[in-house]
Amino acid sequence: MNQPFHLYRLQQIDLQIDHAEATIAGLDRLLSGDETVLAAKREVEESARALHHAQQQLKQAEFTVRDQQLKIAQSESKLYGGKLHNPKELQDLQKEIASLQKHLAVLEEQQLEAMIAMEESEARDATASTALTQAQAAFTEKSAGWQGQKDQETRLLERLKSERSAALSLVEPDSLQTYLSLRRRKSGVAVTTVKDGSCAVCGATIRPSELQAARVSQTMVYCTSCGRILYTG
Repeated sequence: MNQPFHLYRLQQIDLQIDHAEATIAGLDRLLSGDETVLAAKREVEESARALHHAQQQLKQAEFTVRDQQLKIAQSESKLYGGKLHNPKELQDLQKEIASLQKHLAVLEEQQLEAMIAMEESEARDATASTALTQAQAAFTEKSAGWQGQKDQETRLLERLKSERSAALSLVEPDSLQTYLSLRRRKSGVAVTTVKDGSCAVCGATIRPSELQAARVSQTMVYCTSCGRILYTG
């Protein structure tokens, strides 16, 4: 039984299986999540946190302004309520009201800034949400194509595995062990063809006696340079 021929055929199938499995793995990575979508999700999360913070800041600013307005109203009520007659007390209260009003102006400015910050946060949040929706739609469209490719590669892989089972039935156990060992050590290529008198993989010249032996022998002959099994076709 011509083992080099059967091993070469097995290797052709195995290399196609390797390619199909690598393609499927790559498609699985693409289908597992798009970086654009992930980045858009992160931006949505960040913008949501920023919006929540801005809302809290505005609520606090509004509360502080209302509290200050209440203090002013209470002081003015006390000033104009007719219960105070001492000029000194009246003067002190007027100064207090003036100070409260001055601080109110500062607080209202802070409130305005908080309102602007919240509006900007709302705009950012809306933009982020729109970007995420668009990214997800684009990913869904691409995913359909990737899934189609994966299904096609999966069908091919199933067919190749059936072909491999048939090819294995023609390979002797010892030859298979040698082949598998070389595949592990030689980057997946255990069998090499001969091109223009040289090893097609490493380029080493094959001596005429070795070439003749590879052509006529039913046993395996190896490249003396890279150690791969020679197949002369």
